[in-house]
Amino acid sequence: MSSIFSAVLFIGLLNDCVFAMDIPIVSRDSVAYVHATYQSPYSDSDNSRESQGYGNYYHNQDSGSCPAQEPLHCLSSFYGGSEYRTFDGSCNSVAYPFRGKSETPYVRILPKNKRFNFFQCGNRDKRLPMSRDTSLNLVKRGDSDTHMDLSLYIMLWGQILDHDMVLTPPRKTTSGDFIDCCHKKNRNHPDCCPVYAKSNDPFYGKDNRPDCQSVIRSRKIRKSYSKSYNKCDFDVENANSAWIDASFIYGSTKKRADFLRTFRGGRMKMQRDRYNRFFPPTKKNDKGSIKMEFGDIRGDSHLAFTMLNVVFLRFHNKLAKNIYRLNPNWNDEKIYQESRKIVGAIVQHITFTEFVPKVLGKGSKLHLPYRQGYKDYYKPNVDGSASIEFASAGFRLHSFISSWYNLVDKNYRLKSKLHLRNIFRTPMQLLNNTVYDDIMRGMANQPLREFNNIYTPEMTEWMLRKKNNDFGFDIVAITVQRGRDHLLKGYTAYREKCGFGRAKSWRDLTNLIPYDLVKRMSNVYRNIEDIDLDIGIVMETPIPGTQVGPTTKCLIEDQLMRSRDGDKFFYTRPGQFNSRQLNAIQSSCLTDVLCIGSDDMYHMFLPDNSFIYKLNKQNPLVACRNRKKFDIEAWKYY
Repeated sequence: MSSIFSAVLFIGLLNDCVFAMDIPIVSRDSVAYVHATYQSPYSDSDNSRESQGYGNYYHNQDSGSCPAQEPLHCLSSFYGGSEYRTFDGSCNSVAYPFRGKSETPYVRILPKNKRFNFFQCGNRDKRLPMSRDTSLNLVKRGDSDTHMDLSLYIMLWGQILDHDMVLTPPRKTTSGDFIDCCHKKNRNHPDCCPVYAKSNDPFYGKDNRPDCQSVIRSRKIRKSYSKSYNKCDFDVENANSAWIDASFIYGSTKKRADFLRTFRGGRMKMQRDRYNRFFPPTKKNDKGSIKMEFGDIRGDSHLAFTMLNVVFLRFHNKLAKNIYRLNPNWNDEKIYQESRKIVGAIVQHITFTEFVPKVLGKGSKLHLPYRQGYKDYYKPNVDGSASIEFASAGFRLHSFISSWYNLVDKNYRLKSKLHLRNIFRTPMQLLNNTVYDDIMRGMANQPLREFNNIYTPEMTEWMLRKKNNDFGFDIVAITVQRGRDHLLKGYTAYREKCGFGRAKSWRDLTNLIPYDLVKRMSNVYRNIEDIDLDIGIVMETPIPGTQVGPTTKCLIEDQLMRSRDGDKFFYTRPGQFNSRQLNAIQSSCLTDVLCIGSDDMYHMFLPDNSFIYKLNKQNPLVACRNRKKFDIEAWKYY
C-alpha cells in the first residue's frame, strides 16, 4: 500500500466560518495519484480554474447566492474576432457564447437521477450492487472476438475524439492535492466514491494488493448561462472545449495554447531526439517520471495514443512551414491560426467520413461523403455542448481496447508485442529505435476487438499501472461510479428515450439484449430501473453494419450531430475555405496524415484506408512516398 501523509484543509461553511480539518491525501508515488492526475487539467491553465477546497465550493451551491457572472465579449480582439475559433470553445455562437466552452457544465439528455440517495456514489445504498460486483459479474475478462475488417485505428480515433471533446476533472483540495478516498478517515467523505472489493474478490485484496480503489468525485461548476442569479445551478464540469477542434494538441485555454507555441513561424514547440526526429517537449515530475506535453493532459496515456498525438503535432508544424514558404509576408499568428484551422478541419473530415461510417454504419445520418463540396449544416439554436451521457457512458468504448499492441517492421513482419499494462504513461519508449514507426504500422496490422461485455484484464485490473506495481484500476467499476456520481438515470430510461420502448420487465429487455445476459443482470440488480447506463449498453447486440448497440449509437449520434450542426466553424460550411482548399481537405484521409507524421516516410507503407484491417485490391498497402501530396498550394495568397 502506498504511503499516506496529511494536509490541513480549511473548509468554509455556509456562514463563512472557517475551521481546520485533517484530510489524508494520496501520495504522489501511488497509482491513485496517477489516476487522479490523469483526469486533471494542466496546472498552467487559466486562473479561472483555481483549485477549490472540499465543502467551500460545493456547499455554496445551496447557499442561495452566486458569485458575479463575468460576461464574454465575443467580438473583442482577445477572442481573435470571428475568423478563427477561440481556444476555449466560447463565442462559437454570439447569442449563446458559453455553449461548448471549456470549464462549463455538461448538458443532459435526461434530467438528474433522483431515484436514490447517491451519497458516495451508491456505496451506502444497499439496493444498488457494488460497482466492483457489477464488473466481476457482468463483464467477462479475456480477448474478445476480433473484427477482421477493421483495425485498431478505430479504437485510437475514438480515444482521440473523446480527448478532443471531454475531460471530467476530479475535485482537489485548496492546496491542489487529491484526497485519499481509501484512507479510513475519508471513507465517509462526501467528495469520495471509492471502489471497494469484497473479501472474495479474485484480484484486489490478494497478494498485498489494496482492497480499495481511490476514486474522487467529479468537480462541479456553475452553469454560466443560468438565467437565475438568485439561485446557483451547478453540474459536472467539462474542462475541455466540446467542439471537434483538435484541442487535444492545442489545448482548451488560451494560456495552455500559448504555452505550447514557439511564437515563431506559426510553429508549436517540439524538440529533436538523437536521431533528429521531432517530439513534443517533455516535463519531469518530482518522482523522476517523464511526460510529454500536449493540449490535453492525457496525450501520453499509452504508447499508441501518444504516437497519434505526435503525428498531428508534426502535421501542424509541416503545414506552418509550407504556409510560411507560400506567404512570407504573413506573421506568426496568421500562420499558426491557419495551420490550426486546417488541422481541425481534417480531424472533422476523418471523423465524419471515415470513423462514423465504420462505427455507426454507412446508413448513419451523420455519414458524410468524402467529397461532397460545400454543405451548410449550421443551426444557430443547436447546442453543441457535450452531454454528460456521452462523456460518462455512451462514448466509453473500452471493449475495443486490445491487451497488446503489435510492433511491425517495414516489411510487415511482427517484431514484438507490447502489453498494455507496461506502456501506460511511458512516452519515452517511442524514442527507442524504430518503435514509433513500428507501432504506426502495427495499429493498422491488428484487428479491432468487438464491442461487447468482454474486456481485456489490462483495463479491468491493470489500467494505469505504475512500474513496480502488480495492480492498476478497474475501468468498468470506475465508470459505474462515475455514472452514479454524475446522477445518470438508469439504462432503461435512455433506451426508452432513444425510441426502443419502455422496459417494464426483464423480458422486455430481450429485444436488444440476449436473454442470457438479461438473466445475469437480473441476478445482480434488484430492479430493472437500477441498471447502470454503461453496463446496459455494453450488453446490447450491435446493430448489423455497425460496431455498437442501438442505445450507444443513439447517444453518439445525438452528440456528433449537435457537434456538427451547432458549429459555425464546421469545415464544409461556405466561407470557411475556398473551393480549392476544401477539395484539398476532402481529398485527405487518416493514412495521409500518418504518412506525413511518420519517421521514415520513404520506407513507410500503410493501407490505403488505415481504419480497415483487411488488405485486398480495394485496400492495398501503399508507399507513403507515392501518395498524392496535400495541396498546400491552395493556401498561397497573392
